[in-house]
Amino acid sequence: MNKERLIALLMILIKYADSKHPLSSEKLIDILYNEYQIPDCNRKTIYDDIAVLDKMGFAIIRNKYGYCLKEEFLSLAELKILIDALNSLKNISTFDLSDIKKKLFKTISLESQRNLKVFDDPLIVHDQDNHFMNNTELAIRAISQNKLLIMTSKRKKDYIKPYYLYRMNDYYYLFYTYLTNDHLFRIRFDRIKELIISDDDFIPSLSKDDILANIAASTQMFYGTKAVKVELMIIDEGNNIYERLQDDFSNVIINQKKKRAYLKASVNDVFLAKLCAYKNQIKILTEEVALAYKDYLGQIINVYRPEK
Repeated sequence: MNKERLIALLMILIKYADSKHPLSSEKLIDILYNEYQIPDCNRKTIYDDIAVLDKMGFAIIRNKYGYCLKEEFLSLAELKILIDALNSLKNISTFDLSDIKKKLFKTISLESQRNLKVFDDPLIVHDQDNHFMNNTELAIRAISQNKLLIMTSKRKKDYIKPYYLYRMNDYYYLFYTYLTNDHLFRIRFDRIKELIISDDDFIPSLSKDDILANIAASTQMFYGTKAVKVELMIIDEGNNIYERLQDDFSNVIINQKKKRAYLKASVNDVFLAKLCAYKNQIKILTEEVALAYKDYLGQIINVYRPEK
């Protein structure tokens, strides 16, 4: 058994063959010779090598037209779903996206690549490197190993306990706590400048159910049944208000020149409670939301109003 020929044969089946385009023994022999410079092959050699690959777990279809893998590592439909999901991510650089696509395409035949019609995407390198892929790998390792992270964001550098990476509204978010308490925070992943894994371990104090409940509360305002367009006026630009708005409301659009923020949300207690945190820094310009906000505040005031 020739190991080099066996590997080359497998690569040919991955690259050139699929269920609609099987390769005959003659075609396999031709490619082995011209592309891989492997001579001295015949129909018996191909038959024996295919049997070895089959025995090793690579299910191969044999019919009167030739050979192909029973299943590609990824089907065309599976690859399409993965590519669409990657394209929807707003905080992955075009360079990283193109690199991942190229690796994914290697798992399907050239004919399938042509059918997908996405390989012609231009390769555009972003002017700035947001370290997205590197930070993602570090976060996953730290979460799986219960290691503290040193996180540098736009505001400061902190030691944090990482708990969960979650995709929401086409962005990735890191859910974490500080060392001093168990209050769960989140940060949009592309706002992290640098992550460093610490040598120190931490004992998780939040369960997966706690984290998922927090995520559900975070997403409730965006995925309610009656979402409305909300316009906010910025009264006080202090305390990093624009960054806070972007952290709290992942779908917010900010016009800093006009001191306006726009988002779409369900007007419920979760959303109104978040607005309370801004106190007198913002003014709600959408009448429906302003009335709901006043009613919400009135209910809170009534609880603490002294009895007559």
